[in-house]
Amino acid sequence: CGADKSAAPIKIKALIVPKFEIGEMSGDDIGEAQLFYEEYCGGAKETAVPNMPGTARFFVNGNSGAAVLVSGMGKNACALALTAVLSDKNYDFSGAYIISVGCAGGSAGLTTLGDIVLVTGACDNELGHTADIREFEDANSQTTWFADSSYDVTAGKLLSSALADKVYGIIKDFKP
Repeated sequence: CGADKSAAPIKIKALIVPKFEIGEMSGDDIGEAQLFYEEYCGGAKETAVPNMPGTARFFVNGNSGAAVLVSGMGKNACALALTAVLSDKNYDFSGAYIISVGCAGGSAGLTTLGDIVLVTGACDNELGHTADIREFEDANSQTTWFADSSYDVTAGKLLSSALADKVYGIIKDFKP
């Protein structure tokens, strides 16, 4: 990956994970990654990481300890890119905050691009949690799949309320 194997790993303080960028990392149409790259890793060259998916791009500011991982869209692309980066012995993520950013997580009609959404729970919509027939107003409505309550324990997770409270304290007064 071009890094000096005898050197100590670069300590990463924050890993920001947007899913895509429209074009260049700076100076053109803005996607999810560009402003983070310009602010925290501006001028950093893309860093090669073993086993990184072809859609992913990784940038590191070794001076500040900030890194941007453009993972590619979808949870599988994100999981593969994160696994590759977090496994790279050239970087120390032991004290890092990993911040997933992007368009997902907002509520239609309540949020817009640029809003900060603090996620306090997560669910996997591939396990049948995108709709529940009992929530439909029309009693004759049908779905094309069957919700399986045996997945309820694994498909949805509340996240650490202590961490959510800490993050909320940091972002609550943010004015866009």
